[in-house]
Amino acid sequence: MQEVFRKIAAVCETDATVLVLGESGTGKELVARAIHHHSRRSNGPFEAIDCSSIPETLLESELYGHEKGAFTGAVRRKPGKFEIASGGSVFLDEVGELSPAAQVKLLRFLETRSFERVGGTESVAVDIRIIAATNQDLKSARPFREDLYFRLNVVRIELPPLRDRRDDIPLLIAHFLEQFGGSGIAEEALNALRAYAWPGNVRELRNSIERAVVLTRGKTIRQEHLPETVVRLPNPGDVETRVRNLIEELISSPDAPRGNLFHHVESRWEKELLRRALDLCDGNQVKASAFLGINRMTLRKKMEQYGLMKKSEG
Repeated sequence: MQEVFRKIAAVCETDATVLVLGESGTGKELVARAIHHHSRRSNGPFEAIDCSSIPETLLESELYGHEKGAFTGAVRRKPGKFEIASGGSVFLDEVGELSPAAQVKLLRFLETRSFERVGGTESVAVDIRIIAATNQDLKSARPFREDLYFRLNVVRIELPPLRDRRDDIPLLIAHFLEQFGGSGIAEEALNALRAYAWPGNVRELRNSIERAVVLTRGKTIRQEHLPETVVRLPNPGDVETRVRNLIEELISSPDAPRGNLFHHVESRWEKELLRRALDLCDGNQVKASAFLGINRMTLRKKMEQYGLMKKSEG
């Protein structure tokens, strides 16, 4: 996170286009607002738009505006986000969801810094900074244009998921307790929060603390005040909870392929199961195959697949 802060400080002094990468809930819009707030454009507008929540037919009008009579219901000229934000910044959240046609128009704007309103012929020039964000890998995403990716990826800021910076959890909890008027948190509740995988990242943590403060009415947060998705009572360390948290972590990992998620989780789970069985059987394949209830040749094939042959002594 210190590296993230250093990049924010450095990019604030420029007008460079910024691409913010990170899972949902990691704070991509907060980064965009920080860049705008500390830049020379801070006195100008900051306009944010979620590219994934607006239908394709309306998105072009939202970004570029439209002329009177451009479509049914267009009773007057309406400026878009780019025009409204002139002199400031525009934050394009989930830019990876743009359609191919929308990508072409955005690329043209980035090259010329001008556009035409929907239904218009007049070229409108604006002075804005573009900050884009996504939870996807745009370089490998299809059908995302490579030339647009390079236009957006002038300065790249990557936000780590909360599970990769667990030491920040107590600091974030203290901040949210102050924000929502909480008085404190018990040690067992804090330990449960630190052990959870947080697939929803900081946003999920914030919601959990806000909920707990409401339930405790300002008193100390205890384990029973936490959401069931975070901790299962009365025994948060049971096997089902640990398995659920592991699956959550596998599913929300940055390298989890969204189009092949089942096999990704299955292979990770299977590899660890085989590794543990071999450890318990001192590397003996005959004992391990009997322990697992599978054929020895199947075990050997999977060991070769996962690079576990060194675990076996025969």
